[in-house]
Amino acid sequence: MRFDAGWFSKWASAIQSVALTIAVLIGGGWSWWTFRHQENLRALQEQAALDIQVDACQVRVPSDTGLYIKGFVTLRNLGSRNTHLPLEYKGILVSRVTPGEDGGEKFEAPRQTGFFGRPDATPMKQVIVLYGGITRLPFLVQIQKPGIYHVFFFVQRSMPDTIVAERGQVSDGKPWNWVGGTYVVVD
Repeated sequence: MRFDAGWFSKWASAIQSVALTIAVLIGGGWSWWTFRHQENLRALQEQAALDIQVDACQVRVPSDTGLYIKGFVTLRNLGSRNTHLPLEYKGILVSRVTPGEDGGEKFEAPRQTGFFGRPDATPMKQVIVLYGGITRLPFLVQIQKPGIYHVFFFVQRSMPDTIVAERGQVSDGKPWNWVGGTYVVVD
């Protein structure tokens, strides 16, 4: 039996062409998958991250006998992009706190108030906390009687943050909320 170099060369060339085609297809698929994965990863990394601090205290108005709590919600953007906060709903809830029967805290029905950013006391509808920036939101709420009050900041996240949450950052897939709070003694 004679070895035919031409026949072997043709088959080796054909096998090499098929292997090269398969390798190019696999490499292209891998590149496409990696690119898409990097896009999703980049979108997840460009998140909003807020440090929320609620400062509140009792305030007395000389010509008024009512009881008031005033304060500021300070938002520090620690994320990698600007953060939009829709304030359609009143973002401050103030509840009187009393001891519960089980030794815990019992919260009365909350009073709500919005944030006021203009001299004419027009409620703010939205705020954008710039990347690396700090925003202070003032509030004032009248309360009925003395006691210990829990001042709670609550704002739903905007649509871009909700989309990020749906990409796997939240286990239940529901929109996140921005929250923060403090306690104030009113006498």
